[in-house]
Amino acid sequence: MTEGLVVVYSNLKPKKLVDFQSEGMVMCAGNEEHTIVEIMRPPEGAKVGERVTLEGNPAGEMSQDYQEVLNPKRKIAEKVLPLLRTND
Repeated sequence: MTEGLVVVYSNLKPKKLVDFQSEGMVMCAGNEEHTIVEIMRPPEGAKVGERVTLEGNPAGEMSQDYQEVLNPKRKIAEKVLPLLRTND
């Protein structure tokens, strides 16, 4: 994780992890058997803070408007994360 950029799901409701306040999660992808898991990397040429867009906007939930903190009552992450897929 210390080399190169990673994809982060951000603006989540703050949650304490051990002694660290977290407001996002590093995205990883794995195979169907869950025997291989890799950190997701943005496309070459991406810049820090640039938004990653999703083809087809799964579940119609991802707004293009910036939100300081995602509303946990809408359960956006719970609706969208199971729909995400990666290519090669």
